[in-house]
Amino acid sequence: MKRCTGCASEKPLEAFHRSKKTKDGRVQKCAQCAKDRYEARPVVEPAMDGEQRCWDCGVTKHVTEFPKHKRWENGRHGLCKGCHSRRERQRRLDNPEVFLERRRTIGKASELRRRYGITLEQYAEMVANQNGGCAICGATDPSRRLAVDHDWKCCPGRRSCGGCVRGLLCLKCNTWLSNYENGSHRMTPEEYLATHRPKGT
Repeated sequence: MKRCTGCASEKPLEAFHRSKKTKDGRVQKCAQCAKDRYEARPVVEPAMDGEQRCWDCGVTKHVTEFPKHKRWENGRHGLCKGCHSRRERQRRLDNPEVFLERRRTIGKASELRRRYGITLEQYAEMVANQNGGCAICGATDPSRRLAVDHDWKCCPGRRSCGGCVRGLLCLKCNTWLSNYENGSHRMTPEEYLATHRPKGT
């Protein structure tokens, strides 16, 4: 149980969003308080007319030359698009590893959400529950991510509804299971071993 700093109510940890910055791994305010605060936020419509001065290059430009930003009063960023792009490029050059890792993380999260209906946190939890290895053979390969296995009877194809996800498999086991369930195998391993014995045995 944890006390919410917003509504001061005692709630289970599952009622709080995850956070890597706290000791218990959860934010201070419950999900309901966070939702109420989000819904009560003032809706800022981006300005479409007028001009403003970029606080980097100092040039006064039309507001449409500034990126949209909800936290600014007029709904536009303080940096013009050119200065904003230049700063982002410089950040990528100064910290290539950070930006590369962030791109990989965003790509993984997007693929998991789009194809299997699960979050990156849920995937990491599944990996931990399987001790980092394949659910069938237990093999671990740090250079290759475990594949998400789902019930094809529920969701035929490459995408899942999220409710039929069964576990995480290595490439070999995932390929074998797919062929086995689709009936594309010609014989079972036992039949193969029985009919393909070395000569002299």
